[in-house]
Amino acid sequence: MAETGDRVRVILVMARTLDGRTARGPGDPLGWTERADKVHFADFTRRVGVVIMGAKTFDAMGAPLPGRKNIVFTRSPEKRAGNSPNLVFTSGPVEKVLANLADQGYREAALIGGSELNAVFARKGCIDEMMVTVSPLFFGEGPGLFAETVSMDLQLAGVKLLGENSLLLHYRVRNGG
Repeated sequence: MAETGDRVRVILVMARTLDGRTARGPGDPLGWTERADKVHFADFTRRVGVVIMGAKTFDAMGAPLPGRKNIVFTRSPEKRAGNSPNLVFTSGPVEKVLANLADQGYREAALIGGSELNAVFARKGCIDEMMVTVSPLFFGEGPGLFAETVSMDLQLAGVKLLGENSLLLHYRVRNGG
């Protein structure tokens, strides 16, 4: 088991357009990336074993991701039904949730959005890596990776072609993660 104060490593896993958007707007379908990105996302999150998301992202998905522990941050967890070992609704705090996951034996977790929750994790210095797929689309408007301005110093860890037109950018957070 993890020692007190330990937490899992958090890897932000998101897709964005060339103009920096992660969706067209609220309720936008999530299937706009290439198939190769979907395969990467499924494989990576299954390997990690935990996905962390906000309530809007969970609602857009429509159901928990199978074969993974789903942690859903919401302001009103008591109003959500379905808490089980693999589906947990919580209001945080972030550090306690991450320490709890470490106590359960997890080493990594995938933070999969949305932009408000991503900003909370970034502000608290709880993002260790970022895996961002850049898709060759322009939405013109919609949310970005973060709901507010954040400051992070990143080191490029890798670049991979996904499918025919998308790039997977892998960064390590130098400070704050």
